[in-house]
Amino acid sequence: MNQHSQPPEGASTFVERRAEKAIPMHVLSHVGEVMERFREEEKERHARMDENADRRFKAIEDKIQHLTDSITAFMGRAEALFDGFPDQDPHGHRKAHEMWLEESREKKEFYVSMKKELAKYGLLAFAGWLFFQAIQYIRTGN
Repeated sequence: MNQHSQPPEGASTFVERRAEKAIPMHVLSHVGEVMERFREEEKERHARMDENADRRFKAIEDKIQHLTDSITAFMGRAEALFDGFPDQDPHGHRKAHEMWLEESREKKEFYVSMKKELAKYGLLAFAGWLFFQAIQYIRTGN
């Protein structure tokens, strides 16, 4: 027989010791009620958290949908805008306008230069004609 199988003389068994230190039943019942209330409060708290999370997720989904709609509308307008350019190339279109503006400046400079030269040689021709008339007048006396 094992020496540990029997408690030493005068020692109480676990059950006896437990009975001596037993928690009264009304205390255990109260602890059970408190635990049950805690469990119910936790369920309610989690339900409220789930409702708040659902509301937040719904708000986020609504914002994402609004952004998606806005981007789609913007892309439609951008596509319509690009359709207005030859070969859907706004950069090439801008370059063509810049080229036309440069040609316009060059024409303007040409005409300004031509008018200056015309005025200069016209005035010189008029002065020559006037000189010639003055000489004719002096020679003929008329």
